[in-house]
Amino acid sequence: MIRTVCVVTTLGLLWAGCGGGGGSSPDGSVIPGADASSADAGVVPDGGNSADAAVTCATAAMGLAVGLFPSGGATSGATVGYVGCSATTTATGTPAMWSLMVSQQASYFRLTHTGFRTSLSAEINPVVFSAGATLPLQLVSTGLSPYDAGKAHLLVAIGTAVAPCTKAGNTVTLPGHPEAVVSYINAAGASTGGTSTSNDGLVWITGIVPGLNPIGTPTLTSGVGGCTPRTTFSTGNVNLVVDAVTVLNAEMRQ
Repeated sequence: MIRTVCVVTTLGLLWAGCGGGGGSSPDGSVIPGADASSADAGVVPDGGNSADAAVTCATAAMGLAVGLFPSGGATSGATVGYVGCSATTTATGTPAMWSLMVSQQASYFRLTHTGFRTSLSAEINPVVFSAGATLPLQLVSTGLSPYDAGKAHLLVAIGTAVAPCTKAGNTVTLPGHPEAVVSYINAAGASTGGTSTSNDGLVWITGIVPGLNPIGTPTLTSGVGGCTPRTTFSTGNVNLVVDAVTVLNAEMRQ
């Protein structure tokens, strides 16, 4: 089972998986300071400014560190960083909370913790920082397989579907990456053997070689006419990093 944390912001947005609210559309923003070819994001605490001093990291962000596969795993002690800013922080308590100074630039969070893969958020729409959103960042455990440390991985979670849209019957592709292997999985992380999502709305994409396309925009297609995906809190873009898992949350609605 996957535990989903519902968070309402002053924009009326909800993290996908909780329903309601609007989303944001991909805007193709350039990620400052990101190295999408490896899991080493070069994050070294120095008070919150990026290494090239071109990005000001002076915007407060806060949230939770949530464990997936299995859900409810102990995440206190996870290290959290915002790529492009050099400071990191540690999630503490139960539930594990974190706070960090970030930039007003579209980038992504990087989480590391014992027992979990290096886990990346989708590219964050920085408008949520101004809204004072509490962001539930997700750590993917080492139990989700198959996994190849020489490749990048993507987990797509359709957390909510507003009728007549459904979590089941949706398909996902990753344009620019014909080598990617798409598997539709259940909440236990096992393949369903199907060609579209089950009622759990989960997709595990493996075998990704970032190469010349290290920033991807997954295509989600609903099996119900008129239904489209919304990627709450994110631009819909994902950074594809070797030996890491990127998590994209979405909801389906008309």
